[in-house]
Amino acid sequence: MKKVLSLSVVFALFVFFGNKTFAKGKDASGLGIEVKGLYNIPGSNPGAVSFSNIPTSLRQVPTHSGDGWFGRPGALRTVPFNDFKVKDPASSGLESFSFRVAPQYSFDRVTLRGGASFDFIEGTLSSQRPKAGDFSTYRAVNQYGEEKRGTGTSLVYYSIYWNDSYGHDEVTPFIEVECRAYKFLSVFTGYNKSEQKYGLKLERGWDRWNTLQKYKVEDFGSVNARRSYYFGVRLGNPHVGFSVGFVPVKNEFSGVAPGTSASISSKNKMGVFASVDFRITHSK
Repeated sequence: MKKVLSLSVVFALFVFFGNKTFAKGKDASGLGIEVKGLYNIPGSNPGAVSFSNIPTSLRQVPTHSGDGWFGRPGALRTVPFNDFKVKDPASSGLESFSFRVAPQYSFDRVTLRGGASFDFIEGTLSSQRPKAGDFSTYRAVNQYGEEKRGTGTSLVYYSIYWNDSYGHDEVTPFIEVECRAYKFLSVFTGYNKSEQKYGLKLERGWDRWNTLQKYKVEDFGSVNARRSYYFGVRLGNPHVGFSVGFVPVKNEFSGVAPGTSASISSKNKMGVFASVDFRITHSK
């Protein structure tokens, strides 16, 4: 991410200082090109998600080989509780940055542009992992069918949490219309279809000797954050400017086990981004 940001700044400065028409006039005219660096401000995480009717097969764990649960080590045990809530990853470490290049055409107060958006997402999601003894972070059952700790035989458990590591790059097309409203103030709207996946993991294992031992960790679907149109305001002249914009985000589930009921606390959110642009264009 730092390398991408550094290269973007260097290239943008090259465009900026190489533009001999900087600071001339108020309106752009004719053909030109825009280079933009865009940063998505953190805060549009998917929110808390809840599951019910989780399939039995995903709640089963074999008796630990070190346990003599009624003399049947290896026998499958089922956690009877089929519902689980995953907390909102409120403290997001994800960073999302875009580098855009687009030819444009300007006439009067209106500018039309379309090009490619190079999108980079890196970082981690802060998600609570199962913690031994804290039954708000996992569902478990002992040898007597109760969700409490005791002695003699390990509990079996399952937990669902956010995948904590992301690294996603993609190139997407976009189109945009900008209109100068007053002096150095412009408004714009555009369309850029993109999708960001927040993966979920399901972990099963044993609660044994005051520690959790993993049996299996597998994918448990994802929440897909879909973006399309956006809008915002820009302050600047025909050659350099700063923008703040908003993009509606629609969260939907994907790949969740058949039969599982899933709900999300925030199906729709509003993302916020800030950007700096540099343009090579004629002005009048």
